[in-house]
Amino acid sequence: MQLIDLGGPDGPYWERAWELYEASFPPYERRDLASHVEAMGDPHFRCLVVFDADVFVGILFYWRWPGLLYVEHLAIDPSLRGKNYGSVVLQQLIDDAGDDLIMLEIEPPVDGMSQRRLRFYERLGFVMNDYSYLHPSYSCNRHWHPLNLLSFGRQATPDELEAFCRMMNERVWVFAGE
Repeated sequence: MQLIDLGGPDGPYWERAWELYEASFPPYERRDLASHVEAMGDPHFRCLVVFDADVFVGILFYWRWPGLLYVEHLAIDPSLRGKNYGSVVLQQLIDDAGDDLIMLEIEPPVDGMSQRRLRFYERLGFVMNDYSYLHPSYSCNRHWHPLNLLSFGRQATPDELEAFCRMMNERVWVFAGE
């Protein structure tokens, strides 16, 4: 499995990656093009495409700071889902993170799809945190959405949660659309 830097909108993988991004996430969970390109200028933001040999598998967008890694978006091409690619990609990221806390968000597990997503992450070692958490919409309506925070291997401490929310507010959410 290869994780390759996406590069900018002129890069060879951009169109395919952006198409998957838009198809995989609702508008409130994704940035518009201009905001995403602007976010890519932040040295803590990594946008990768996933390949298995010459087959485009998916995308992985994450933020990394000392001691903390936040998985913002992971999407596998619909034709390749259920073939263990998501697990392999996340395991590579887990291995690369070392002792850094890994966090991600999921929608509340209220239906079959969201419950499967939670079980997927739990099988990899992620645990649900008991904190109330709201994420602002990346689209222009600016509504806040309740999400669940998962962390790898253990629950985040209150201090870790505070640091996570501070980084989200100061570095991630500033790149929202107009």
